[in-house]
Amino acid sequence: MKVRHPFTLATKAIPRLALRPENTALVIQDFQEYFTNRSIGFGKTAKERGIQREFESYYQQVERAKERLPALCQRAREFHMPILFTRWAYEHPMEISMLQRAIGAMIPTTDSAAQIDPALKANADELVITKPGLGAFSSACFAEALKVRGIENLLLTGVMTEFGIRNTAQVAADSGYRVIIVHDCCAGVTLDSHRIATAEMTFGTIKVRGSREMGLIFDDLEREDVVLV
Repeated sequence: MKVRHPFTLATKAIPRLALRPENTALVIQDFQEYFTNRSIGFGKTAKERGIQREFESYYQQVERAKERLPALCQRAREFHMPILFTRWAYEHPMEISMLQRAIGAMIPTTDSAAQIDPALKANADELVITKPGLGAFSSACFAEALKVRGIENLLLTGVMTEFGIRNTAQVAADSGYRVIIVHDCCAGVTLDSHRIATAEMTFGTIKVRGSREMGLIFDDLEREDVVLV
């Protein structure tokens, strides 16, 4: 049964955005071992509590993202498009946020759980931003990085769709950025909740596209200075 969302049906069509390599950034949010490795973080907790089955849908989506994200990164780098990584961690104990304490995810940056998944690797000139909250904008460094680079559009990927990805997309839209969520490079707690969340976020200045379509958009950029999406 197709889910219909009255709010998105009642709003105007999403305006096209002008995508150029110099005004667009690829954001890879929290794709770190804590969230992607079955033997660390949530995966370890699930095993200890005997609830691995409940996380199977999530980790299947993570594996799908691992297959698609490297190619997306490669295309972005070919166009010298900025790539920003975020991770949910802390540099110093005094920086641990109330939310991190409440969830029990207190991860020092030196811990293996804070490291970006081996399927991806940040280049020396690519930022890895440590943040205290679910969304990327919980770190002032993220907003500053967008500003100094003249970024207008975000290609948003990572985990988890219903929480951090939603938060980043909505704050970005509120802040005047245009967002494309690359849905098959994201992972939600369940596949159903992931699909519902991405459907609900498709309004205003937030679009949802697949990695294959993004590949075609990059192909168009090889021939054009700007692509309207």
